[in-house]
Amino acid sequence: MHARYPIPAVCFSVLRKALAASGGRLQWPLISSSLYEVAWADLVRSERTDSIVDHLLAFIEGSALAGWVRGESIDAILVFPIVVTLHTIGMGFLAGGSAAIALRILGVARHVPLKLMARFLPLLWLAFAINAVSGVLLLIAYPTKALTNPVFYVKLCLIALAVWLVYRIGAAVLRTPDVDRGTVTAEARMLAAASLASWIALITAGRLLAYTHRWEMLGIPAIT
Repeated sequence: MHARYPIPAVCFSVLRKALAASGGRLQWPLISSSLYEVAWADLVRSERTDSIVDHLLAFIEGSALAGWVRGESIDAILVFPIVVTLHTIGMGFLAGGSAAIALRILGVARHVPLKLMARFLPLLWLAFAINAVSGVLLLIAYPTKALTNPVFYVKLCLIALAVWLVYRIGAAVLRTPDVDRGTVTAEARMLAAASLASWIALITAGRLLAYTHRWEMLGIPAIT
């Protein structure tokens, strides 16, 4: 048997298909030659798909732009630290500003009018734009590290949620005509609490990316 397809993997695939075909009940004979052939074909197809993905990621990672961002040439040695610094500063303004708005909605610093907090929104969207551009550049520099890590996709989902909450708080809370005339609604408090939680989870996921970036953790060989 080929080294790429170990016996346990084939046996598990065959057993799973046999149980599915029998409705989850053990029957004799459990494994037929046709099931074995289908399982083998599935493993071969999976290997080919992984090979295509590996080549695509290697192509991106070996591109001139990726090398420029990584600072592989002497004239681009400062590019990577500058991109990382901009990404960090953007995250600081975006997460920090969102947290300040959320805390004000939840009752912190009540003497500050909520309407004035709306002035931070343009700054938050500028920070988000800086983060988006710098994040794409970092992804191009190390696509294998990010795109083969499940935590990266968790981070993307949290980014979408956190940015949507910023937009929702701005539209439904800060920019309403009577924002400072009455008490803060339960919906506004719920949005603020969700915003805080999403940014905490997002920052945590971002830090975990530095320690969970290898395919070997899932038993799959990585390029780097």
